[in-house]
Amino acid sequence: MVWDAAFSPDGRRLATTGADAKNAVRLWDLATHRELLTLPAAGEFFVVLAFSTDGNILMTTTLSGIANLWRAPSWEEIEAAEQDPSAKAATPPGTVPPTGLVHPEALASTQWLEEHLRDPAVRIVDARFGQSESGFSSGHIPGAVRVSPLTDLRDTTRTNVHVAPAPAQFEALMSRLGIARTNTVVVYDAEGGLWCARLWWLLRYYGHPDAKLLHGGLGKWRRENRPLEDTVRQPVRSAFRAQAHPELRATFDQVREAVGQTNIIILDALPGDQFSGKQPVMPGLPAGHIPSAKNVPAPSNLASNGELLAPEKLAAMYGQAGVTRSVPVITYCGGGYYGAFTFYVLYQLGYENVRLYDGSWAEWISKGGATETAPSAE
Repeated sequence: MVWDAAFSPDGRRLATTGADAKNAVRLWDLATHRELLTLPAAGEFFVVLAFSTDGNILMTTTLSGIANLWRAPSWEEIEAAEQDPSAKAATPPGTVPPTGLVHPEALASTQWLEEHLRDPAVRIVDARFGQSESGFSSGHIPGAVRVSPLTDLRDTTRTNVHVAPAPAQFEALMSRLGIARTNTVVVYDAEGGLWCARLWWLLRYYGHPDAKLLHGGLGKWRRENRPLEDTVRQPVRSAFRAQAHPELRATFDQVREAVGQTNIIILDALPGDQFSGKQPVMPGLPAGHIPSAKNVPAPSNLASNGELLAPEKLAAMYGQAGVTRSVPVITYCGGGYYGAFTFYVLYQLGYENVRLYDGSWAEWISKGGATETAPSAE
């Protein structure tokens, strides 16, 4: 029995939804009478089908009011993928994350995430910078829950600094988001990971075994016409338990002791003009950087499209800056966000002794740390 149906604008494809036991949405090629795509309902009843004007996106809604957007491949794309196993139907070049990463399990491809949208073990967290509730509700990856990096991922009992939330605070946040130790957590933002890496680092710091960044973030997801939804879901509370790993975190005193030392690298992840003192790091704070620090701006780890550069390019960039695997590294930035992304990149390159100074420049200044306004000598 067919509940609803819709023709694509070119008249070549038909989408149907049925009231059978599976209640799946099916996409058919009318010329070949071949089924192109099956979207399981996972217990929901799809009742409305509509194509976008270009025919690339299929919209569904359910009796419970959940709206989803799905990519609608053509028969030609499906056929090309079948003839060339290395091809990806309806997917532009660059979909697969770069090979050669030391920890590929910590980077989720857009294809992998789309295939796991209905996986009950997967939790998706939207950590876009500066995003309001209305911005989140206007379009996000299906099933995602929202966090605000600047308010949720810091110790709210301390003003003007962005140190990591206390264990009880982080447990409360993760439990509210429905994240438990058994879940795979995928985090994303709209900047290729520059902001959501803070949450990835916090999950590692507090002992969560399976956290991933989304390769290319929301920008890549949208470029590939993958599904979005505007429904704000209320997750079922979990019981998250935090177990801190202090070896992943640097304190003010530890950074101060590292200044001027040759057996440890302090690595600034801010843009060059902020590092050199030409521009202020944060409003109301002095310009410059921690003495003896080296500088590799966090955005330089990304290509212009927001995707992570190839490992060999990243390794060459850090090598040129004098950042080697044989020496411990402390990363920092203005408030511990770009520094967390640099931590993530070094982790992917195989650096085993890296710590994040989560208090970063804001705490450094508040505690009277010394500053430099010219690049440190190489």
